[in-house]
Amino acid sequence: VKGIEDSRIKILRQKNRGLAGARNTGIRESTGDFVAFLDSDDYWHESKIAKQLAALQNDSEAGVAFCSSLFVNEDSVSLNRLQEPHDKKDFSPSRIFCRNPIGNGSVPLIRKSVLDRVAYKDSKRAHTQYFDESLRQSEDVECWTRIAVLGGMQFSYIDEPLVYYRLNDGGLSADVEQQLESWTVVLNKLHGYAPELAAQCESSAKAFQYRYLARRCISQGRAWSALKLLVQGLRTDGGALFTETRKTTETITMGLVLLPFPQKIQLRIVQALM
Repeated sequence: VKGIEDSRIKILRQKNRGLAGARNTGIRESTGDFVAFLDSDDYWHESKIAKQLAALQNDSEAGVAFCSSLFVNEDSVSLNRLQEPHDKKDFSPSRIFCRNPIGNGSVPLIRKSVLDRVAYKDSKRAHTQYFDESLRQSEDVECWTRIAVLGGMQFSYIDEPLVYYRLNDGGLSADVEQQLESWTVVLNKLHGYAPELAAQCESSAKAFQYRYLARRCISQGRAWSALKLLVQGLRTDGGALFTETRKTTETITMGLVLLPFPQKIQLRIVQALM
């Protein structure tokens, strides 16, 4: 990158403060009107930024533009599965928190003014935070929820897979137990600045989170853990999970099919199916 002669490109180095810390430094140092993120193992379609920029420029009430993602494996081969919103019109604060329709951090293009509006400082860090640096997982949905509640602008959706999201078990999202712990911190934080919203959607949000983590366990060949998480989700709010019947029944079926096999065989079956 140092060999690229372009004054617009700036390379920043800092002590490792996690994903949120890296993004926060990038945002603070940026000088443009819009901000986008690209995590190290993902990549964009060449038209992504242009289409998102047009969406924001054509809608003065939109503060965030996002799209769907195509899952790829470690060799960049398509898995023919999309990460996309179940409901492609409802991007209310409750929907953002419960279902995270944005999906992953490589997706959004955000107005810098919106990020400035939701920025804060805490007693532990002197610098401005946009993403919560106390979190090592779930920092995305925490920021998107804060933008939805406090940002005062809408979310604009482009119904195209313009991000290629790489699935692997070495990434941060692979640590299921720690991710549940981080997500619980996000829920508690929401109770602090939007208590009515938190109370309204807590049970359904928990149920969806349990199912999401169950599906992560399936991808890791951990069928027993997946089924236990799914049972917790059904006990928490089974009605919410069966608003998306296909995903829920698919997760139950996969868990039961894989359960008799050792983890190595489970992984082979999952990889073959994907």
